[in-house]
Amino acid sequence: MQPTGFGRQHKPQVSSMGLPLKIKLIKLGHFQSELLFHKIRKWKSDIFCIVDVEDLAQLPNAGGNEWVYDDEELESVILHDANCDVTVGIINKPLEDGYYVRRLGNNKCVITLDEMSVILEFYRLPLENFVIRNLYLLACVYYSSKNQIPKSPYGIAHDDTRGCLFDMNANKLDIRHSMHKPRLCDECRARLKSQQMPANFLSIMDRELRRLKKPTYELLADFVKTRPILSGIIGMMLALFIAFLGNYLYDHSGWRASTFESSAPVRESNQ
Repeated sequence: MQPTGFGRQHKPQVSSMGLPLKIKLIKLGHFQSELLFHKIRKWKSDIFCIVDVEDLAQLPNAGGNEWVYDDEELESVILHDANCDVTVGIINKPLEDGYYVRRLGNNKCVITLDEMSVILEFYRLPLENFVIRNLYLLACVYYSSKNQIPKSPYGIAHDDTRGCLFDMNANKLDIRHSMHKPRLCDECRARLKSQQMPANFLSIMDRELRRLKKPTYELLADFVKTRPILSGIIGMMLALFIAFLGNYLYDHSGWRASTFESSAPVRESNQ
């Protein structure tokens, strides 16, 4: 079977080639928390916008081996909305051939969190960033393919891991290289430039991908882990500076004198 996704190996009518790409998300199956979808909807982008989130809690049993949902099953479950450009299903179950993104035809796709949530938690990477990263990927594919998302990835993804949106990530652990400030490699950038893309697409993409990064506290934790001696020195200097600053403010603010005077007893004159 021809591969149609990333992670291992009748065209709908759309409004125009302009931005943003209108995406509808469909929750396939049960999710423990709505926080993931809340964070995705809060993401501000000029490349794409989430127009709706639909809940499809009851899924049919998987027809594939080892509870794998194949493309044919998901294509019949995910209905494309004529009011959006692309419909993307989010699921917690494994997909055909072990991919984490499958393109189903008719501008319908599915992203699975199966295995990926464990990998991302191990590397302390936000799960919502994984979904957002792949929405940027789908936007690139859509606009570079004349307003459609083809099923075949040939000529789109590359096997080499470069920290690029179009890394194939045959080893799913490699996803970590394109999760913190992902980019478009020179080859993919040149390919997109040769296509009829919306105005300023690449410059907007570059700006927004730089915002897709680890939380600040995780970056600090990584710094301490990789540079423990330097982190200790910085911590000691910071502690000394805070102590010095506190003593200086205490001695020169007049607080100590005013406190003493206000607490002293008032003596009445006998004269």
